[in-house]
Amino acid sequence: MNEEKASTGVAVARMTAVLGMAATMTAGILLLIGGWLLAGGIALLIFVPFFFLMRHLEKREGDKE
Repeated sequence: MNEEKASTGVAVARMTAVLGMAATMTAGILLLIGGWLLAGGIALLIFVPFFFLMRHLEKREGDKE
């Protein structure tokens, strides 16, 4: 079994990406439900960079294997 550990920087970046995605998605949905369409849309757009950060990290980790 291969037990390579991710570096601290990668772990912090993953946690940041997950927390960012969760916070922006939650805020966006709640704002949309509350009728704040523009603010909710902006919050959902802020979700996108966190999503692509996570995809990039996963792809980079997959390339190392």
